[in-house]
Amino acid sequence: MKRSITILVILAGIIALSVGSLLYLKQVDAEISGLLNASCQSVEQGDFSHAAKLAEQTQEKWEHHETYLSIFVRHNDLDEMTEVVAELKDYAEQKDAAMFCASADKAASLIRHIYESELPTVKNFF
Repeated sequence: MKRSITILVILAGIIALSVGSLLYLKQVDAEISGLLNASCQSVEQGDFSHAAKLAEQTQEKWEHHETYLSIFVRHNDLDEMTEVVAELKDYAEQKDAAMFCASADKAASLIRHIYESELPTVKNFF
């Protein structure tokens, strides 16, 4: 009986950690995607200085979240996202709207991919 209770407690802990990590990743996805969309809108309106500030803010938030995400997400996805987010400020300073929005879209796709790859779906198991 003690073993069954121990097994159930461990299983409940694993499930709680899995759900918690998914909720955290969903929140990161929403936050980073929102900043990326706002920065791309600023570029489309010609406000490159505001876009550069948003890009810097996006990079700071991403670096903060990456610390925690590295515990349960594959590092190659995180590294690629870090590279793309780092490029944004340079494109804003160069006033390269096309490259800025392309990189912002790529970053948004990457964060969405990271989230979707962590979901417990049949596709992710096999």
